[in-house]
Amino acid sequence: AEALEEIQPGEEHRAFYHLSVPKKLIVMAGGILTNLVLGIVLLAVAIGVVGIPGRTTTLSTVTPCVSSNIDADAPCQDSDPTGPASAAGIRAGDRIVSWGGVKVSSWEELQARIAAGGTSPTQVVVERDGAERTVSVTAVEVQRTVRDSQGAPVKDASGAVRTQARPYVGISPSLGTIPQSPGKIPVLIGQAIGGTLKAIATLPVGLYHAVQAALGIEQRSVDSGVVGLVGMGRMAGQATSGGAAGGGEVPLSMRVSTMLMLLGSLNLALFAFNLVPLLPLDGGHVAGACWEGIRRSIAKVQGKPDPGPVDTARLLPVGQVVFGLLIVMALVLVWVDIAAPL
Repeated sequence: AEALEEIQPGEEHRAFYHLSVPKKLIVMAGGILTNLVLGIVLLAVAIGVVGIPGRTTTLSTVTPCVSSNIDADAPCQDSDPTGPASAAGIRAGDRIVSWGGVKVSSWEELQARIAAGGTSPTQVVVERDGAERTVSVTAVEVQRTVRDSQGAPVKDASGAVRTQARPYVGISPSLGTIPQSPGKIPVLIGQAIGGTLKAIATLPVGLYHAVQAALGIEQRSVDSGVVGLVGMGRMAGQATSGGAAGGGEVPLSMRVSTMLMLLGSLNLALFAFNLVPLLPLDGGHVAGACWEGIRRSIAKVQGKPDPGPVDTARLLPVGQVVFGLLIVMALVLVWVDIAAPL
């Protein structure tokens, strides 16, 4: 209501439109930059302090035997040989410090070291109850199913599932968080910002695919980058709950990390969305101030009188249309989140 009040006599100089273009940009871009800073800080804390959710080198299980069908998790039989890790005295809860003399900090590094070591006796350092101990592990060669990047079995031309001989020690990782090095933090944040900007730039396409998924025509994918309020609420609930989809317990560190990254991503989304140069978004007001600066600069170079501030009120009908479209999009995404939840 105050914005619609008439300017009282003698207060004309206090009107916002009398500010210089740089001052207008500072005021108008304040919200945009706040979202950007909050997003970067939240993601930096999640990535560098709490850590990224993933598989850690702390073991959740140690297989007691080498079963006849490892990929099918077949139960141990009396005739099955003892698992290499179990035979070496490694227990569930142990943290693998190094494998074959090389320190490992992630499950992927550990897998690479196991593959490189083959079936030769390997010195392994584990941490148990705060103390380190060295054991000797001799992997055995077994046939494992070849899987693609999505975890699906790879088949040959005849349709048979492909297998490959690999070293096997019989250990499984536990879920947790892995703090990243300082050098990786800006890289990962940059990727997050780039992905968010791409999602905003392709918003109509993402919305189209989301509607297609709600109609059952295609499968909804997280890669579309379009999530509504209901979807965000559901993800926040999943992040703060202690249960996993498989019935297990999600570590607190993973819940904290997921929630921080969710909040950080939300702020980056608000930052990117407000960059769109359309009223009533902040980007529309910034675009108006930039156009005012360009007009005044051109007039100054040409020696013409100052054209004065840009009257953005003329774009009010455009702003009303955009506002209406935003409401429609929000309602459509609510329907999509209910009909085809992620």
